[in-house]
Amino acid sequence: MMSVCLSAQIDVHSKKPFSVVKKSPEAEEKKTVTALYKLYNSGDEKKALKNTKFFLKQAKYPSNTASLLLLQAYYYNKRSILDSSIHYTNQALKNNTKIVNDSLKNRLLSLGYNLMGLNYKMKGLFEVSKKWHIKGLEASQKHNETNLYYTHLHGLAGIYKDLRDNKNAIKSYKECLEYKKDDEIRLGSYINLGDIYSDSKDYEKGNYYYNLGKQLSEKTNNPQAKAIIALNIGMNYKLQQKTNDAIKIYNEVVSIADKNELNQIALVARGNIGNAYIDLKNYQDAKIIFSDALQKAISFGYLDNQVYFYDELKKIAVLQEDYKSAFEFLSKSTKVKDSVNKIQKIKEINELEIKYKTAQKEKEIRFLQFDNTTKKLKLEKQQEAIENMNLQEEISQKIT
Repeated sequence: MMSVCLSAQIDVHSKKPFSVVKKSPEAEEKKTVTALYKLYNSGDEKKALKNTKFFLKQAKYPSNTASLLLLQAYYYNKRSILDSSIHYTNQALKNNTKIVNDSLKNRLLSLGYNLMGLNYKMKGLFEVSKKWHIKGLEASQKHNETNLYYTHLHGLAGIYKDLRDNKNAIKSYKECLEYKKDDEIRLGSYINLGDIYSDSKDYEKGNYYYNLGKQLSEKTNNPQAKAIIALNIGMNYKLQQKTNDAIKIYNEVVSIADKNELNQIALVARGNIGNAYIDLKNYQDAKIIFSDALQKAISFGYLDNQVYFYDELKKIAVLQEDYKSAFEFLSKSTKVKDSVNKIQKIKEINELEIKYKTAQKEKEIRFLQFDNTTKKLKLEKQQEAIENMNLQEEISQKIT
């Protein structure tokens, strides 16, 4: 929801006119941290990660170390490499305890808690995620970090939604709408409120929030949000049997998505148009839209979409009693499914092989450690035996 930014941590003190201000070593080090975050936010994320790992070895101040660790955690969270993100967030939180500045310590703490909440939500551990967002709310309130408060509130609302606790989800999202300084939080709240009401079959209220989100997405020039919102509005029309209105909205989605290379969204919209045509018994137009979507899915390599479009074309062929074409589409669908299963099986085998080899290496290491320990004990016993013999000989000589 929020961009990677540690503004409270990376502010550079402005110089007074015609004066020379000598910066402390910590401030100089902080400038590098600022530059790395700027590099990450500009889109050169891999370079930012590489430089962060290098600079982390030289960082001397806890606040800068914690910030660099959080940057790595953001990188892995974005790529859904969750265990790595959790690891680096934990390391950042440990370093955070060494920071002297209370306000800075609290801000970094709250950012770390937010990452924990996001990571555990993506893992599907909603109660754990809830715990981290509640801790984040407490931390952000302590030093009046308003933006982070609403960031955590929005995260908590998402957990309530996932847990089907619509009452608390609605309450939290509506509170988020009171915060006018973060368009992303407001936009996410509009979309999620629309989802909740639509899932409850209150389509009028669902569309009300979707349309508010649509207005904001146009104002902020967010084509992805605009496409997703329009897609949801179209689905609401479809559920209300307003099929022609749904088709009109879906065509808007296709136009937005194609223009902005939102390929997956465009395919979903095309599939929805095809289904709407089937409902209208307009099989010819449905066939055209599904065939076009299928070719795009093939060019993009989207296997799941290919199966879906083949199955829909088979459905149309059956409805038109064209059983030869139906059999051909079924055969092609089955072939793609077999390919998917084969790929997944190979992937599973490779994963098992990696686990096996890792286990073997660990076993070898343990064996070597045991062998070395045994040899060490034998040497120690031999040494002890020699010392005992020498001692006995010495005592014997003294006695005699």
